[in-house]
Amino acid sequence: MWSISNESQVGSGLWRSREWIQRADPSRPTTGTYHNDGSMDVAVRHNPITEGEMSQLEGRSASP
Repeated sequence: MWSISNESQVGSGLWRSREWIQRADPSRPTTGTYHNDGSMDVAVRHNPITEGEMSQLEGRSASP
């Protein structure tokens, strides 16, 4: 897995990095801090997280 950001702002540099990584190494998923909107292969959540948010996330199934 490639982690391409750590508490970074979303911007063109992040998306360009993701695109490059996907072309260079398509065998591994990508993840980035705060990206739980489907734009990364793996969602990352930071604390604090509420019980409601945990329940919502537990109800999701992993994509193949």
